[in-house]
Amino acid sequence: MRTLELNANARSTGCAQSDGRISAVSIGGQGAIQYSLDNGNFQLSNEFTNLTAGTYQVVARDTAGQTDTTMIQVGASAPPVAVATASTQQVYLNQGGQANFYSTNSSGAQQYQWTFPDGSTANTATASFTFSGNSAILPVILTVTKDGCSDSDTLLIEVTNNISVRTLEEALTFEASPNPVQDRVLVTWDLPHTQTCTLVIHNALGQRVYWQTFEGQQQTNIHLGNQPAGLYTITLLAEDVALSRPLIKQ
Repeated sequence: MRTLELNANARSTGCAQSDGRISAVSIGGQGAIQYSLDNGNFQLSNEFTNLTAGTYQVVARDTAGQTDTTMIQVGASAPPVAVATASTQQVYLNQGGQANFYSTNSSGAQQYQWTFPDGSTANTATASFTFSGNSAILPVILTVTKDGCSDSDTLLIEVTNNISVRTLEEALTFEASPNPVQDRVLVTWDLPHTQTCTLVIHNALGQRVYWQTFEGQQQTNIHLGNQPAGLYTITLLAEDVALSRPLIKQ
């Protein structure tokens, strides 16, 4: 009588699904081989279906009473990961108020949905939206799904209802030095009157890397030594004011 030997193969489940499968494979033994999963009833079929992710015990038994046991893991496919980026996270209404949105850095997604501040949605990997209204910081949400699993990422878009940029350029001083910069950059500004203002720095992907609000100040020293080299945009925001300058990090 040949010794009964058991092996098994597993098919992973979908994300948050119960569609995993185990296929038992026996060699040797006598007569018809039956199989049991996790001490359940024996069956002639070597297939076990509708399984969730986890570790299972499979037992094979022949008509002579020989048994063999193996442990097998049913894996699960990775859930999707949402990563939202934008052409800009600083939108000026007097320049059209439009921004483009991308899910390029997301992974494992089968469906996409963008949700915009007015409640409208777009079910595409990339989308665009035109902002309107008053100055505000507004959320844009990307939700990705796969096999019943979902993940979300939120971008905060700074919407500025600013006056003529040309008028501001002529009336205000706004400088960053040195530029290019390696470590610390001195930012100075001169508003028409003392007021609260905010400095924001975005990288080339439109991601905000610095945000600080100042009351009555006209300069600050910003540490950028931990930021990668590349092109950045530094923006000064105040009442009816929105000025931007390119900044090169070496």
